[in-house]
Amino acid sequence: MDIDKYYEGLLFKQEGQNAEALAAFEEAAGEDPASAQVWNEIGLLFDDDGRTSAAARAYEKAVNLDPGFAKAWNNWGVTFFVRGEYTQAKTKFAEALRLDPKLKSARLNLADTEAQLGG
Repeated sequence: MDIDKYYEGLLFKQEGQNAEALAAFEEAAGEDPASAQVWNEIGLLFDDDGRTSAAARAYEKAVNLDPGFAKAWNNWGVTFFVRGEYTQAKTKFAEALRLDPKLKSARLNLADTEAQLGG
């Protein structure tokens, strides 16, 4: 991973410059496509733009590269939740919690999903 491009992407993201952040993250991913963290950040940017299908593909790539990346599993679950695909969302949130039982966002997301599923 191109560390400089990754951190440049984080700075752009922090400043609300999503297009610039995405370009930097994509360049960082191009240098090392095995960087799960970069793909997670790309997914977050797509989520911010309402591009849930693109975000889901980025999170999927992140968890395929690092199956133990609980936050990426959680983020991937959010994309399913937003689209009303609660069964798939529940699976992703449950995996995030299995990997990191202290991940509060996954616990809350799982509870919301179970409520949508009726229990």
